[in-house]
Amino acid sequence: MRRNRNIINIIISAITALFGYRLNKFLIAIIGIVIGYNLGTEILPAYITDSNTVFALSIVIALLLGLISFRLYLVGIFLLCFFTAYNFFGTVEIGQTQTYIIGAIIGAIAGFLGMSFQKPIIIIATSLFGSFLFIETVSSLLNLQSNSLITVASIVLTVVTAIFQFKSSSEN
Repeated sequence: MRRNRNIINIIISAITALFGYRLNKFLIAIIGIVIGYNLGTEILPAYITDSNTVFALSIVIALLLGLISFRLYLVGIFLLCFFTAYNFFGTVEIGQTQTYIIGAIIGAIAGFLGMSFQKPIIIIATSLFGSFLFIETVSSLLNLQSNSLITVASIVLTVVTAIFQFKSSSEN
């Protein structure tokens, strides 16, 4: 199940990092699905021991969050920006409780900014989200444990994919 998740994460993250703005409404739904599925597979095993039930409930959570994200577009933008900032800040090692609190504050600020300045924020957030997920998944597959390497690689890939998105969307 983890291998399938890694393959799906790599595909979605590459598409998101490169074409996030052009596909934003579709990707908002997909990102809602990915966030819902990942939340389900991370949280539910603490309460449910049957892996088939965890998988089925994770799919239900994923579909519900995807539908909510698509139907309530600004909520989807908020969630995208919130989880992008929150997850990116999670690579900073300052203590577990402080990381959660500061990550949530930064995530909320990013979410509200995303709703206010949609195009540049969507490009930056999809580049960051896609790049971070891509690097995180690849590093997991390669069993790399360096948070600083993951952070630097995510930033470099984010800059490259954001430039690509700004250049390809400025034609319109």
